[in-house]
Amino acid sequence: MKTPKSRAQNTPVVLPLSVMFLAAVLSIYGAFGMLANDYRIQDPKLAWFVTVSGLALFGMGWAGIRNCWLFGLLLLSLFVGGAAQLWMTEPLWFPALRFNPDQDFDLLMIALIALQGALAAVTLFMTGALPKLGTFFQTFGTVRILLFLALSAVFSVSPLGFLSYGGITSYASHLVAGGVMIALNLATVAAMLRVKSPGSGDTTFHPLVPACLSFLVAATLAWFAFERIPHVEDEVAFLFQARSLAAGVLAVPAPPEAAVVGLEHYLLEVRDGYWFSTTPPGWPAFLSLGILIGAPWLINPALAFVAVLLAHNIARRTTDDTTARILVILMAASPWFLGTSASLMPHSLALTLTLFAWWALLHSFDKGAKVALWAGLAGLAMGWLFATRQLEALILGTLTGLWILSKVKEEGGLARLLPYGIGCILAGGCYLWFNFAMTGDPLLDPLKRYLNESWGTGSNGYGFGPGIGPPGGWGALDLSPGHSIFEGTVNLINNMTALSIEFLGWGVGSLALLWIYLFYAKPSRFELAMMLICVLVVGALFLYWFSGSFYIGPRYWFSTFFPLLIFSAKGLQILQEKMRDMGIGREASGTVFLVLCLFGLGVFTSWRGVEKYHEYGNFHSTPRDMKEAEDLRGSLVFFNPETIDYGSAFATNDPWLREEHPLFIRDMGAEINTQVINAYPGRKVVYIGNEE
Repeated sequence: MKTPKSRAQNTPVVLPLSVMFLAAVLSIYGAFGMLANDYRIQDPKLAWFVTVSGLALFGMGWAGIRNCWLFGLLLLSLFVGGAAQLWMTEPLWFPALRFNPDQDFDLLMIALIALQGALAAVTLFMTGALPKLGTFFQTFGTVRILLFLALSAVFSVSPLGFLSYGGITSYASHLVAGGVMIALNLATVAAMLRVKSPGSGDTTFHPLVPACLSFLVAATLAWFAFERIPHVEDEVAFLFQARSLAAGVLAVPAPPEAAVVGLEHYLLEVRDGYWFSTTPPGWPAFLSLGILIGAPWLINPALAFVAVLLAHNIARRTTDDTTARILVILMAASPWFLGTSASLMPHSLALTLTLFAWWALLHSFDKGAKVALWAGLAGLAMGWLFATRQLEALILGTLTGLWILSKVKEEGGLARLLPYGIGCILAGGCYLWFNFAMTGDPLLDPLKRYLNESWGTGSNGYGFGPGIGPPGGWGALDLSPGHSIFEGTVNLINNMTALSIEFLGWGVGSLALLWIYLFYAKPSRFELAMMLICVLVVGALFLYWFSGSFYIGPRYWFSTFFPLLIFSAKGLQILQEKMRDMGIGREASGTVFLVLCLFGLGVFTSWRGVEKYHEYGNFHSTPRDMKEAEDLRGSLVFFNPETIDYGSAFATNDPWLREEHPLFIRDMGAEINTQVINAYPGRKVVYIGNEE
């Protein structure tokens, strides 16, 4: 009698376990296709879709084990349908849906999107959701619901890609399509909330878990997607400066005059017999630590680990444990945070310095804490932020100083204020000293001098006028020469759109929880302070001619990242309270929240890695691999940048151009090449891309 009973108990588990096994095989197969170009699946995009499909099947199997097959089917449709939407999205510059199928699998993707919508609609109908629409509108408010949908649609597509080519009608149609896709995903999420949930919705994790996850994902992106190389001109300059600083110098001897033209690169300058980067020293100094250990690509992932722990502690102290736990989950699953932490850009350092300063100041209020020590450390962090990103430091450092000043009458007030100010001056003064060493004027930085001479005096400043920005504009990234209120508005919408896409990577819109917070929250004093940061940062950059959102999201707004996490974490709690009034418990809403985070992490972030970050800007790892080849040791390599950006090759150069390393130089034609060869006698000459 026991045997049949045992079989009856075990039989339901066989199917979901089989599904999970199939999913694991599919994911591993697809992952190898993404990471190894010579494996079975030659198209990385197809390999990505196979991997995502395996992940979705695994989720369905997990739900099946708990006898929640309908939830699992909806999860599958959300992941696969969402991946299909991303498949039909242009990944570069300004993401927008492709209306005309032009690839073999496009029709299949359209069918999967349609199936997702159909499944959501049927589920909502069968679970009796339609009769409860009145309760839904009463709970959330009709006007606010419509405003939520309108904002989600408006910020689903950037206007920049359309205004540059006069496509206003096309822009409007893409807004409609973007709104429809968001509504479809919202319907799927609503359906998941109406059926039996397979999980507890528990968001209780030790902060080390999301911190380690952030490090691992960022390091994986840095290794495979970014290939441990620069992908924009700024990163090339940062790397050059980091190598110089690692050797203890601010500048290196200038190359021979014949080679200067072939070695010319944006943000690098040859002057008075020296060769140097014009970028601020704060980030390159940190990056030089990576140079010393032979892994500069690991610095930002390590900073991500630290930032998560700092963010959790600050949120716990200033809000509550629940908000802190939700915040670090959002943080570890944020494609914006992970992409930034995998790059060679300075924004992860800026975030970590800010969070460290706030953490140290909060620590100074602990009983028995050495107030002056912690306040001094906070000041040093803010000062170094000034050496890294000046505008952010002025805003954040000043606001932080005003907060300390407001506490000056409390115990240890002056012991906190004075060391903070001294720390800011000492570390921030390094930037002024750097300027003096490089230009002879502490108030004139090398970058400003460089751009004044290249573009015109004051062209890279803030404000409006015909002389702001590079002469002739920057194509689709800058609508026209100069800067105006109209362009500032377009840049604002563009950054909001990038934020809505990149911040969380959710198909329902990354700002969904932010809108809920803004509609329903009663902000605390701390939250109002976070709002002030956002207003000042966004307002200041409204005056800047460039939006800077084309690479790793709206990076000029990255100092708003922590406040946005606070608002989103609070928004989730508000949403859960309102859904509880509608009969939807925290178990269901918490589980769906984790599913959406997994979507942003597993679907959107991996899509970005495969479709955007890998070989972004036509930067390739080929020159680095060639440098490591013994047959190029000490060679003079003339590089034709028609197929690969020259920055890929330049970034591999030793700043001192020493003979034991190959020297990659731009192919400038036979006459100039001959002069370069004469300047480096005895070197083996190699031509890449234009053999002679």
